[in-house]
Amino acid sequence: MRLLDLSHFEVVFGRYTSATRLGLVDGDGNTGDRLLYAATRRMLREFWLTWRTVNILAGDDVQGLDELLLFAGGSMGGWRPAQLIRQRAVATGLPCTVLPQSWLAPEPLPFKRAYARETASLQFAPGAILAPDLALGFDFPEIQRATRGPQLLLRRTDPSAFNVHNYPASIDPAELTYSADDYLDFIADYDPIITDRLHVAIVGLGLRRRVTILPSHYHKNRSMWETWLSRLGCLWADTPEEALIGVNR
Repeated sequence: MRLLDLSHFEVVFGRYTSATRLGLVDGDGNTGDRLLYAATRRMLREFWLTWRTVNILAGDDVQGLDELLLFAGGSMGGWRPAQLIRQRAVATGLPCTVLPQSWLAPEPLPFKRAYARETASLQFAPGAILAPDLALGFDFPEIQRATRGPQLLLRRTDPSAFNVHNYPASIDPAELTYSADDYLDFIADYDPIITDRLHVAIVGLGLRRRVTILPSHYHKNRSMWETWLSRLGCLWADTPEEALIGVNR
């Protein structure tokens, strides 16, 4: 099951044909980012596009490619390793397109095209094109009912809006998983889910769990909720305590 049908992603992938030779550049991130890398590959196959993975940091050959697609995830103006990968990609001289992202700050590189996955990021990238987070187009499997819950799934690494030491029963799936399949299998155990990790919330929705998303340390979660997730049935709470009151009613 996809949370958004493929027509929502035409704005990103519909501009290419099978004759366009694309290089796909992955970033550096956690399990949520790896879910995005998997979703990107599925999307490329759905749109019948021609592509190959390019490891920019390993100096992979880019001869014969028309354009580089730069990973979703690793927010613009944020995580420094992700910024360095984008810089190396631009330095190849090939046109570079940034797949749907959030912005913490401007990142002034000569990208051919850039996509913002939620409206608040447009203040830092006024030329970006609004398009959904690619995980919203991931084809989630049918999975059996949850065996546990409710569960607080909080980010346990900085930066975070919450001090996890105040929530000793919380779990961070990104600490306990690696691949996209790991994420799905882990999150599937819980219902309802309360989380400040965006892609935990998206996976929960894709697995038909009741999900409440909390603030992150910047605008990403609130803006994603306002732009896409609220219409998909996701709930919002400002604090874990508020969310727990809601699920226990």
